[in-house]
Amino acid sequence: VELTLGGALDLDAMEREFQARLGDAAAGTALFNHLQKQAQTSAFGVEELAKNTASFMSVTTNPKNIDGLNAIAEKLAIFDKTGQGLEGAGFSLKEALSGDIVSLAEPFNMPKNLIREFEIDELGKSGDVEGFITQFEKLLDQMNMGDPAYQEMLKAPKTQLNMFLSNMKTGF
Repeated sequence: VELTLGGALDLDAMEREFQARLGDAAAGTALFNHLQKQAQTSAFGVEELAKNTASFMSVTTNPKNIDGLNAIAEKLAIFDKTGQGLEGAGFSLKEALSGDIVSLAEPFNMPKNLIREFEIDELGKSGDVEGFITQFEKLLDQMNMGDPAYQEMLKAPKTQLNMFLSNMKTGF
């Protein structure tokens, strides 16, 4: 009962939170449905993705920007060896969006001068979320942490098992 009924109620609560935070029921439902679909091919479950998404809503309520920030957080989290996971990656991104790059440099082995070269700190301080996302994707590519590397990391047996278990839980 907890796994099925409790899980369904938790998912409903997440969807309603998105509806309320975005101020638009249709947009909240669309974002939630997108996260559910994303979780099927992600290294992270829908609960983790939803929690991360909610944290980005303090920065932006634009679904496209939220999706971009989530994609970056996933890539960072899969390369994180400190064990902070998606929540830690989301926190580091939010810090960078305020201009603080220390939490990016240390856990993800990103040279501060390279972060500054891509103007991540300045774009974050200025509030240019779209520019921040664009430049951050370029930074990840430069550091071999972009889409091709992320897709390769998803092939790891441990990641595949976690994805299967997460999808099975959401299915129930």
